[in-house]
Amino acid sequence: MATVNADVKLVNALAEEKQVYVLNVLVNASGKEVAGTESVITVPAGGEADVAQSFTVSAPVLWDVDDPYMYTLYTGVYDGNDLVDRYETRIGIRSFRFDAEKGFILNGRKVTVNGVCLHHDLGPLGSAVSRDALRRQLLMLKEMGCDAIRTSHNMPAPEQIELCDELGFMVMCEPFDEWDWAKCKN
Repeated sequence: MATVNADVKLVNALAEEKQVYVLNVLVNASGKEVAGTESVITVPAGGEADVAQSFTVSAPVLWDVDDPYMYTLYTGVYDGNDLVDRYETRIGIRSFRFDAEKGFILNGRKVTVNGVCLHHDLGPLGSAVSRDALRRQLLMLKEMGCDAIRTSHNMPAPEQIELCDELGFMVMCEPFDEWDWAKCKN
């Protein structure tokens, strides 16, 4: 059993408050609905409202470095019967913990992290994002036994993170590399 938490921020640009219906539906890789939840929320005129929803997946297929199973969470916002906004989020369900004696535990089993530092460039392609080139790069790393990536000192392209999820890579996004003191004056 697993719990999925979905946080939705609603923005109302109208001059009157609006009551809307928020529906979250989790769909498995075969396209079958496996869980979901709904809420009715009032969003103030010209304001915002946050919706925090949780639901349970009774028998989830777990995401793993060897079997990166992905679900799709469909979020819909309805005004009456009219769908006014929709968003898709790809997610994997997994458990992990760090144990002082056993190391890294993923879904109840010890996993040795075999990682690399991977900067954002694609060699001669430079910093331009090419989904095909990223996939090729990640597949070569996978063939070498890599299952984890530390990104460079800026946030990676969303395409890289999506591919890592799909191909079974654990990722540590490093947004900057100057924690306590700067490398230089400026």
